[in-house]
Amino acid sequence: MKYLLFCSVILLCIGCSSNASKIEGKWKLVEIDYSAYFKDAPAQVKELLEDRMKEEFERLKDKTFFTFSSNQVLTLEVPNYAGKQTTTEGKWRMNASEDSVFFELSEPENFKIVVLDGESLELSTDDLPKRTVRMSRVN
Repeated sequence: MKYLLFCSVILLCIGCSSNASKIEGKWKLVEIDYSAYFKDAPAQVKELLEDRMKEEFERLKDKTFFTFSSNQVLTLEVPNYAGKQTTTEGKWRMNASEDSVFFELSEPENFKIVVLDGESLELSTDDLPKRTVRMSRVN
């Protein structure tokens, strides 16, 4: 009986952990999916931008990091065109239902949380360009 009670308490604690606490930590950019943007874009725009966006992502992939601190500070580490890591700080916050996260950097952005678990973070936005961003936890 004690074992059953112990397991119930553990499951309750796991189930009650907030998305705000789950997102805290350092995340590495692993993919940006622009398919939603190109689905609605005119053919000329797609032709002009699709390859450029892929090239830009390859420059950023596995070298871009988002650190979400418990005090709502967001640190973004991105390689510049010379390959040197640059750091930008801003703020992050979640809405009341904790299903969206807002970035307050040079330009504010909001993302719907699609996946947030111990190892994966997937965010999507309808802001232009529409995209889905996938990250993996670093620590």
